[in-house]
Formats: sequence, structure tokens, C-alpha cells
Amino acid sequence: MLVPDGIPTTTLALGSRRTLLVEPRGGRPRAGTILYFRGGGFVYGSPETALSLTGNLVA
Repeated sequence: MLVPDGIPTTTLALGSRRTLLVEPRGGRPRAGTILYFRGGGFVYGSPETALSLTGNLVA
């Protein structure tokens, strides 16, 4: 899957872990928040590894 164009992201911390806040484009108000833990999150990869999935969920 491709990452949708124009998806704003912000790097944050959740405890001691680096996270990525992925928001809808155009500043639309959010009806809620999805907290997504990808598989292997504490072993390898980064929040950007799953950006195609999370970007499409947000879009």
C-alpha cells in the first residue's frame, strides 16, 4: 500500500518510546483516536514502517 499524499505526521513520545501521530489532511476534526501497535514494535522497525497502513486508516 502507498502512503496517501498530504498526511500530516508529528513525532511524539509515548512513555520512553518514539511514536508518530498521523492526522487527517485538511485539519478535519477527529471523531476519535486509533492507537495502533504494529507487530514487532519493540524488536525492529519504526513508526514509519507502518505508515502506509496507518495513513490509509486515517484517510
